[in-house]
Amino acid sequence: MLQTSYAKSIAFPKIFNRKGGFNVYNGWNSLKSDLKLLLMTERGTLYGDPHYGIDMKKIIYSQAADEIVIDLLRDDIFEAINSYFPERITISRDDIKITKHQIINEGTDGNGICKVNVEINLKGNLNGESDNLAISLLVDE
Repeated sequence: MLQTSYAKSIAFPKIFNRKGGFNVYNGWNSLKSDLKLLLMTERGTLYGDPHYGIDMKKIIYSQAADEIVIDLLRDDIFEAINSYFPERITISRDDIKITKHQIINEGTDGNGICKVNVEINLKGNLNGESDNLAISLLVDE
């Protein structure tokens, strides 16, 4: 288990516990929680760190072909992970698998929603353990 001084994070979305304290993740759960927050954050929206996150909407709704969009998204995720977690995990571009599905929004606004499935094979730097993170993101226009 990945147990180091930097392998703790506040549990999200269940931040508070019944005793008035904070719920905390350790080890792999901490890393997975941190990665999910990184992937769900649109770059430029975190005050104090404008480079945190990925350009999911910008890439997904570009006019490029699906293959190019998936490659751009894979590169963006890879660069973000290597920028913010280089001491915690080792990852290559081939460890990131992405599928994109267009969902038609039947509401009155006519905007579409895109479902993006991201699967990442992780390897811990300290002990060599491996794990898998799978996350589905809904991206609206």
